[in-house]
Amino acid sequence: IDDFSDFQVPLMADDLIQPLFADPEIGILESPPGCLNLEKPTYGYHQVSIVPPGDTLNPYAGQILGETNGGWTMFYNANEAHRLIPKAERNFKYCWHLDSCGAVTSESSNTGWLVFKLPKMTKGKVILCGCCTASKEPAKDMFLENEDVEITFDGKVLDRSTFKQFPTKKCVQILGQFPPDMNDSGGHLYVGIRMLKPHVAATRVVRISHIIAF
Repeated sequence: IDDFSDFQVPLMADDLIQPLFADPEIGILESPPGCLNLEKPTYGYHQVSIVPPGDTLNPYAGQILGETNGGWTMFYNANEAHRLIPKAERNFKYCWHLDSCGAVTSESSNTGWLVFKLPKMTKGKVILCGCCTASKEPAKDMFLENEDVEITFDGKVLDRSTFKQFPTKKCVQILGQFPPDMNDSGGHLYVGIRMLKPHVAATRVVRISHIIAF
């Protein structure tokens, strides 16, 4: 390029005007929230990850059962591939939908801990979303009123009374801000989830489709 007279200097975040609408509880974020989406298809890179049991940095090492996700398994709704397709065309795979609800699931304490490694956070908010059950309010049945599930942050059990449904009936905010005694000296923060009973009622099964942290 020989002539830079028309070259546009890129705008930085500080150059932008204040948004007209913003959730006062969240405010303005310099970076988008980090997340993990377990539905199909999902594109791009996840900022939240499931920690393998054998990871040397896993704070729950030695307590986890199973080979991959701590004994938790992946669930995908097989019926969604051909739902809403005319019956005469359901045998043709090229007509099937690509979309499928998906989640990591557990219904027993025998599955041990499921551990998520969180990204860099500025607000201290963590949100879990549930799916793939007959419940019309997954947040309520899986998390808010489910005494059969235990959730920890930074190694400490979270108080269920502080949870709130947000931003939809599928999701619950399990952490609203950083706790005052937080210890992130290891470089990462983790959320741990486990079931507390060997046999959980069908209405208490946990299926996590998304986790969001910022």
